Amino acid sequence: MTLMSSSQQIFRIKMTELIHIELLARTEESFPRVHQLVKRNGVVTLEKKDESELFGYLVRTVIGQQLSKKAASTIWFRVTTAIENAGCSLQEFCRDDNADVFRNCGLSRMKIKAVMQLRKTFDTNEISGSQLSEFGHEDIMRHITKLWGFGQWSAEMVSMFFYAQPDVWSDKDAALTRGMSLLSGNNKSQEDEILNAVTPYKSYLALHIWRGIDSGYITAT
Repeated sequence: MTLMSSSQQIFRIKMTELIHIELLARTEESFPRVHQLVKRNGVVTLEKKDESELFGYLVRTVIGQQLSKKAASTIWFRVTTAIENAGCSLQEFCRDDNADVFRNCGLSRMKIKAVMQLRKTFDTNEISGSQLSEFGHEDIMRHITKLWGFGQWSAEMVSMFFYAQPDVWSDKDAALTRGMSLLSGNNKSQEDEILNAVTPYKSYLALHIWRGIDSGYITAT
């Protein structure tokens, strides 16, 4: 496991604060709704996960596809309980003879296939957390979308939330689409202008929109 040093932590915090200040400055005059959202939310952060945890993160991503957070959490709890009872690692547990166990946990046939294919890909070192940690967003996307069962949205979430890539935007995310429509007054050209204005920090705008929707603030603007 790679531990972040105190100096690295301080640097990350300072960079996050600087990005927040930059977003406020870039949106103050031309995009007051976005500016007020960023100001109200305060500093939002992205934190790179430990590269050794990529396999588990990808499995959880598969489980959560097209499900509510509550449903996904319930299934993930069942899976982790089954693994604890088996006394092995998640990667060791993701084998074909455990397909029925995954099915009983609530995974669909297609998701079970994605999980099994994922293990084979990791077992043969076709992909690894350390390998992807050297890449930028576009290369991460290219490698993740090669995995069976992982589309553009899933790859974007991995790039943003696992590797903390700062300039990710997901056109496939319904909440972001709805949030941008509200912030721009349903003006597509202004949506593009907003995204251009916040580049290369689109991931942070996405975090602000998700937080604004969760809090109910965006719907009131």
